[in-house]
Amino acid sequence: MTRAGLGLLVVLGVAWAQGAVPPLDTSKHLVPLEEIYEAAKIIMSLEPRPARGYADEAPQYVVPDVFILGKALGGGILPLSAVVTSRPVLDVIRPGEHGSTFGGNPLAAAIGREVIAMIRTGDYQRRAAELEPVLLDGLRSLPGVAAVRGRGLWAAVDLPAGGPTGREFSEALAERRVVAKDTHGHTIRFAPPLTISRDDLAWGLARIHDTAAT
Repeated sequence: MTRAGLGLLVVLGVAWAQGAVPPLDTSKHLVPLEEIYEAAKIIMSLEPRPARGYADEAPQYVVPDVFILGKALGGGILPLSAVVTSRPVLDVIRPGEHGSTFGGNPLAAAIGREVIAMIRTGDYQRRAAELEPVLLDGLRSLPGVAAVRGRGLWAAVDLPAGGPTGREFSEALAERRVVAKDTHGHTIRFAPPLTISRDDLAWGLARIHDTAAT
């Protein structure tokens, strides 16, 4: 790939939180993009939010040129992001042409290396996959919810119009020691840690049910 050949950058979020974890219809989005990529040699940058792991976030036939990593890479301790790609793509940017606010932070880099080592084991991805039905089934059994959707240990609940807002429900959950985030008025996002145990998840779901019942 040469500098002159770079005509377009496509950044595709497979799942995203501010949109309350909407499922991506791969038959309508990823396949056409891959076809365009093959025809025009576009860089496709896939920004993964690994509820279960990068391999589960997109079909196997989608091979992005660039992975954009952040947030969880810093282990919740320090801000850290990274770009993972091939040497031909990296060679498009020459020394001195790009900077980073948090680039070169040795403590953040050490934390990121440890996070990568932990994720490499696959233990947390397997835990998320095993607990996904527990979380989603527990949320779907809530009384009076309009919709539930999610991936791994990442879920969203739409409350019915006319009832409590997402903010009101989230504040009521906080009184029961459950932290959640509202978005778009009547939607609540749940993102328990990948380290959560089945018992702790059941404890949290019980308090979500208690809140919905009051």
